[in-house]
Amino acid sequence: MTIGAFPLLLSMLALGLSACHSPGEPDRAAATVPAARRPPSLVLVTLDTTRADHLGCYGHTTATTPTLDGIAAQGWRFERAYTAVPLTTPSHATILSGLYPTRHGIHSNGDAVLPESVETLTERLRAQGYRTAASVAAFTTTRIWNFDQGFELYSDQVESHQLAAGRWGRERPANEVVDDALAWLGTVQGEPFFLWVHFFDPHDPYAPPEAWAGRYPDAPYDGEIAFMDEQLGRLLRAVEARGEPVAWVLSGDHGEALAGEHGEFRHGMFLYDETTRVPLLVRPPEPLAQGVVVPTGVGTVDILPTALGLLGLPAPDGLDGQDLGPLARGSIAEHPPLYLEAFTALKRFGYHPELAATDGRFKLMDTPHPLLFDLRADPGERQDVIAAHLDARAALHDQVEEVRRGRAEGEALAPAPEVAEQLEALGYMDGGFSYDPEQVPTVDAKDRLDTLIEMDRLRQLAVQPGRAEEAVAAYRAILAREPELSEAYMGLARALGGLGRHEQALQALQQAVAREPDSTVLKSNLATALATAGRKEEGLAVMESILAAVPGDDIAQAGVLHMLTDLGREQEVLSRAQAWLVENPGDPSLEAIAGVALTRMTRYAEAEPLLEDSLKDEIPRQFVHRSLATIAEDRGELARAVRHVRREMDAWGASARDHAALADLYSRLQNWDEAASEYGWLAEAEPENAGWRRNQAQAIFNTGDFDLAGQILAPSVTRDPPQPEVLLLQANILAKQGRTEEGRALFERARALKQAEGK
Repeated sequence: MTIGAFPLLLSMLALGLSACHSPGEPDRAAATVPAARRPPSLVLVTLDTTRADHLGCYGHTTATTPTLDGIAAQGWRFERAYTAVPLTTPSHATILSGLYPTRHGIHSNGDAVLPESVETLTERLRAQGYRTAASVAAFTTTRIWNFDQGFELYSDQVESHQLAAGRWGRERPANEVVDDALAWLGTVQGEPFFLWVHFFDPHDPYAPPEAWAGRYPDAPYDGEIAFMDEQLGRLLRAVEARGEPVAWVLSGDHGEALAGEHGEFRHGMFLYDETTRVPLLVRPPEPLAQGVVVPTGVGTVDILPTALGLLGLPAPDGLDGQDLGPLARGSIAEHPPLYLEAFTALKRFGYHPELAATDGRFKLMDTPHPLLFDLRADPGERQDVIAAHLDARAALHDQVEEVRRGRAEGEALAPAPEVAEQLEALGYMDGGFSYDPEQVPTVDAKDRLDTLIEMDRLRQLAVQPGRAEEAVAAYRAILAREPELSEAYMGLARALGGLGRHEQALQALQQAVAREPDSTVLKSNLATALATAGRKEEGLAVMESILAAVPGDDIAQAGVLHMLTDLGREQEVLSRAQAWLVENPGDPSLEAIAGVALTRMTRYAEAEPLLEDSLKDEIPRQFVHRSLATIAEDRGELARAVRHVRREMDAWGASARDHAALADLYSRLQNWDEAASEYGWLAEAEPENAGWRRNQAQAIFNTGDFDLAGQILAPSVTRDPPQPEVLLLQANILAKQGRTEEGRALFERARALKQAEGK
């Protein structure tokens, strides 16, 4: 299913959790198969960011994972299972397709969507008459990435619990995931089903529910896993209560570096076991009397053929994975070496991508400075043994080369640039990059570990109040060592811009563009910086140069239109937007651009349908909800305007402008509690603006809490020179508190000041 097909699926989902029928599909009630002849069902559970060594069945002595341990005791536990990529979206693409990233085309979060040409496990089972549903927990597994192929229900309504994280911070807890899964299961009667459930809880930040946080005060990551395990138990009990044969496959999508192992925090950069070794548990439709431990190295790439084997279905030719059933039953003893990759070092820093292969005993880091580890003797991967095991190195290197040679060309579909733009929210950088395996950088990221650690530190430091100067100095020190490091120039420019040193910020970006003149990311940042500095014509010229090189670049199109608007060339804005829409009718990105442009021209009736239609693919686009809020406010639909402002903030982060807009809307709605909250945010963010504190106090006054209003207003009352509006509000507060004489005196003082201002 392509992105353009999303509206059809959304209209299907609008029917709710009831069974959905495709056109021409026979009525499922009539197709019900007697239990004796019914094939087994399948439940696939993916455990995001879950390390194998933090589960009880893998030896973690303080773990509370009875559900997972119980499944392991009745099935196959694969001791050394590996993900192909330690990132959520590409890892799940491999799980659902049985293909390595070199063939399905997704190498990182946000760089592509799953191609229509890739036939997923879901599609294969749907063709066999299975009912299909998914309940997922994070933005990185939503339908935007085309994972909904073959699913009749795809439950992915995730929300952001961190406004600053935007779209990429959207997730939901395990209990909500299970709630949706159980609701759908209630609609399935007498038919085999395939259910995929994705849990995201152990992902950073580690914040288990209160009860589990109390049990794990010093290990919140384990608390997240324990909560996830309990919710998995709810699902397991409900499925078992049906009394039907069901196969279970449970796998981590990647692990997590929890203590800075090998210089990494979280995941995505390197390929050490802490981020690539995952739990993999399989329980056949007929549970085993005693669990089997399989020591051989296997991969998540094997899940699709293994799942088909559990259901008695043959695996198609051409997969990269293989059915693990024969291995678990002992009829074969070996498994081909596994391929692993991580492109973060290439995308962010221009270093050689991390490539590796493992056979379960040895792991080769196949980079310019290759390393070989004996995982049995050295599970912590500290001792390079490459000189003593040249045969193992050669065999694993051959596996890397074989997989790289088999990569597909031109299959992956890039997502909209405005989605890729938000990758920093979960620790990922930018999407949409090209990779030629024949022309890769020669710098090994592991040899630049100090730089990687420092860059991660600076990303956090640069946004901390009062630390921008320190960040500037540190970025300059890095660039003195590595003058080609584009991300350091970007960081330096941001830090300088935060200090108001816009000309120096521009110089940093110009230096970066001079080194990478083909980088649209750098050039669009330069164009925006020029416009911010008041050099709009120069910024427009840079944006136009991006369009000349990449005519369909959405960010450049939007940038051109916004800059033309700021220059007062409104008719040109409209004609350009309409021309692009003629070339690409129904394109959501262009509809958004045209709608925003029309809103800025106050042509609301023309703007609204374009803006609404641009939301159909659920990809966040900046200014769309803000424009819809403007239209709603113009009509007096203030509650609707609030919802749109909230959605803009949720997707793109909260600015003072957004909080001010909400404060005003809530005040006009006489929702004084919410208004007070928004004014309070503004008072903290801009303490020099006494008006925010006065408005906060006024909103609280309107709720009837006069004492609190007085406390909030107190710092403003003593300001010199005094503001008449502040004194007048204080006079009203005193009057409400019964201090009538004090209030009258303050009222007279405020009136005198007001009269003096009028002279």
